[in-house]
Amino acid sequence: LGGAAGSRRAVDVARPHPLRAVLPVAAAGGEPGGLLRPARGRAGAALHRADGVRELPESKTLRVSVNAASRTERDALELAPGKKVIRIIRVRYLNLEPKIYETICVSWDLFSELAAMDARDVPNTIYNYYEQKFGVPVISKRDRLRAASATQVEARYLLVDVGTPLLEIECIAYSHRQQPIEQRISRCLTDEHHYCSSPA
Repeated sequence: LGGAAGSRRAVDVARPHPLRAVLPVAAAGGEPGGLLRPARGRAGAALHRADGVRELPESKTLRVSVNAASRTERDALELAPGKKVIRIIRVRYLNLEPKIYETICVSWDLFSELAAMDARDVPNTIYNYYEQKFGVPVISKRDRLRAASATQVEARYLLVDVGTPLLEIECIAYSHRQQPIEQRISRCLTDEHHYCSSPA
């Protein structure tokens, strides 16, 4: 991931299935690409320790808001101009240390009841909530990785300096008929962890 602060090079992790892609902090270069994989019931960045053990993060939701969809969000969720989205901002912790600053974006038309939810009530495993509350299961996900650096806001919540290298994981979650239902951008500290994706 190294390099000058602000670097945002996409990492191509497309591979034939089955696969096991491991991208440590030093990953660099490549053209924009993605890794399409089946969902396995748990949402969020797949961060593993150096010994290969996956640690499941706990979450603190900072806010839930309704906004006009940006162009990027419209493209990711295949929304028409003028549509609204719900954004969930949260910090995720590994061993009680803040490691991930995360932005979740979903269609207001599909999940409007989320807008009224108190931030304290947003569940940690939100994919399960989509299916249990709304009947919308996550069938598969596509990840895109980029090198990034911590913004002022991210640095505040991750307890690092502005410009600290981060791994950005953009994950699009799909339901039936490849309908995109969630865009999730996780900005991860990988000083003690690496990204790993495995087939179900």
